Amino acid sequence: GSAGFPQGRGDYTGVLADTVSYLHGRHNFRFGTEIRRYNGNSFLANAGTLGFKNMDAFIAATPNAFAITSGYRPARVFENAWGLFAQDSFKATSYLTLEMGLRWDWNMSPTEAMDRTSLFIPEKDWLVQVGTNGRNNIYNQNDHLLQPRIGLRWDMFHDGKTVLRGGYGIIYDQPNPITLAG
Repeated sequence: GSAGFPQGRGDYTGVLADTVSYLHGRHNFRFGTEIRRYNGNSFLANAGTLGFKNMDAFIAATPNAFAITSGYRPARVFENAWGLFAQDSFKATSYLTLEMGLRWDWNMSPTEAMDRTSLFIPEKDWLVQVGTNGRNNIYNQNDHLLQPRIGLRWDMFHDGKTVLRGGYGIIYDQPNPITLAG
């Protein structure tokens, strides 16, 4: 029979964010924060498999082995992220606005609710449960994700009808931890 069924997933992400603006002369300062929590919920069961000695035994429907990994095996993977930003929208002239900003993000390591994540150690050819044998932090954490942003808005003919906009920024995305939930 087929292995690994039934199975399914139900994921959601919660976000709490806020921005504060401060106008001062030709400057429009904005400061903000964002906190995210990803919850990946999956389940996997197994109906088991029948083994047959040979093709004749299969045709005669006489199995010689049955194997099953019993139980319901859910995975609940969590991943948190924090972000902060500051930005200045500076009105250089009545037709030219410059944008300058900086964002910082920390995409934290995913964790499994019951600490069932394992790590394959290739040099030893074995699996180690995270949190055992000195394997507490299996991911290279990076909390130095600084992301500069610059931009401009230029009313080319000073009539509000033709505006040239441009910008540049470095953006880091939160990785999808679903690879842990399977």
